[in-house]
Amino acid sequence: SESDAVELLSSDLSKAYARVTKKLQRKGYNLPSNEYAVAMLLDIEYNVSGGIDKYPKFVKAVFEKDVKGMLANYKRTAVIGGDRVEIGRSNHFKTDLLDPYIKQLKK
Repeated sequence: SESDAVELLSSDLSKAYARVTKKLQRKGYNLPSNEYAVAMLLDIEYNVSGGIDKYPKFVKAVFEKDVKGMLANYKRTAVIGGDRVEIGRSNHFKTDLLDPYIKQLKK
């Protein structure tokens, strides 16, 4: 049912949140206070096999508020037909999360 699906999603996101918090603590970071920064890290943890550990340069750039570093390291790729290509999720990630975060940093 729809309520079961919502409950499952909520449970999965809670687990991803806990994993992100634990991984960041191991690296000496606290969870960011900015909602977009948290959402970006959760999105990666939830949607990418290996989570934020697969994007160490991006994570470092988030904590250093390094816009160039974030823009250089956010893209997600997959091997399709023997070629590594950027997947569509990268565009949504940039538009919905990364761009608003960068906009807030520039205020």
